[in-house]
Amino acid sequence: MTLDLPLIQRARLGRALALGYLAFCALYLACGTIHPRAPHLLETGALDLPIPFLPWTLWIYLSQLALLPMALLLAQTDVERSRAFYAMLLATLLAAVVFLIWPTQLARPPLPRSGFTAAAFRLLHRADVPGNCFPSLHVALALISATVSMRAGSIWRLAAPLWAVAIVLSTLTTRQHVMLDVAGGAALAPTAWALAGKLFSYERARPALHPAGR
Repeated sequence: MTLDLPLIQRARLGRALALGYLAFCALYLACGTIHPRAPHLLETGALDLPIPFLPWTLWIYLSQLALLPMALLLAQTDVERSRAFYAMLLATLLAAVVFLIWPTQLARPPLPRSGFTAAAFRLLHRADVPGNCFPSLHVALALISATVSMRAGSIWRLAAPLWAVAIVLSTLTTRQHVMLDVAGGAALAPTAWALAGKLFSYERARPALHPAGR
């Protein structure tokens, strides 16, 4: 049995993105402030020690704000776009369950004192929560975005996974996550993608099997 969900059409993508972002914020921020118990402080593991703190990679980290909507724009069909959209929401929901069951937190590193990067870090830390580390939603959403983007054409077959990998590495070099979180996010992405394909069907899906816009 599958659950019928609205088809995410390219012409109405803006509204879907706005609603999706609101749902993400509601789940993510609520889990970051409401803990059934004290968050577990994650420690740097052996695999994390060789990774340097590179403040400038924050801009790669923040580039996910462009990757996610671009991936949905690049989707070749409305059905594929819908699967990616609902996979992102499902990944957020699954991560929220983990955040509540096992809340985690990571100590933040000393930040640069001045410059645009320092200002961007301060804004990020004000808007973000210090917890919700495992699994890394940043990693999961980047990988789901790459999954749909790399199907858009020859250039994106290479560019999309490279961009996603750069974002994944930036979660470590900005000290937003540790390797344990990255591994959790990397497992969450294919899980959400597979479940979105099996659990959901999309209204008016049959006429949208041809590439959008054709």
